[in-house]
Amino acid sequence: MNIQEKKCKIDELSKLFNQYDCFYIIDSTGVSANVVSDLRKECFNSEINYLVTKNSFIKRAIKGLDMKDDKVNTIIDKVLHGVSGLMFINDNISKPAKILNKLKQEGFPFVFKCAYFNGELFVGESNLNTMKNMKSQKELIADIIALLQSPIKNIISALKQKVEKEIIA
Repeated sequence: MNIQEKKCKIDELSKLFNQYDCFYIIDSTGVSANVVSDLRKECFNSEINYLVTKNSFIKRAIKGLDMKDDKVNTIIDKVLHGVSGLMFINDNISKPAKILNKLKQEGFPFVFKCAYFNGELFVGESNLNTMKNMKSQKELIADIIALLQSPIKNIISALKQKVEKEIIA
């Protein structure tokens, strides 16, 4: 691969990092090609963009991003070793974590290296459950609406009962 092709790959990666709200970096060392193929299918069905690329390309593409904290770049440099797969998603940021968790429960040795979302970096296996339990924006909005509707429904119910009592009396 010549220098121009490498620059092109790095530019493509930079566009992906800018296009998506969240990315995961995973390690698939020791995982068979069939299992990685299953992961790719699962990602495709869940609208997750999954790709494997060279760590040096990832480092250069991330360095070009406007990240809030320089520590993020340092930490990402530390996790980029071995085989690195990238998972990009916008809507439901917990989907990749749920897929990885399911595959890990089936005995496949995927390693969660880190995830980046909303300026925060989640590093290490211990944060996989944190990511798995995060709600999507739509779920949070639904929760807020449900919380707001409850008191309103109680007020309407109380008003209806009062009106019914006055009609009967």
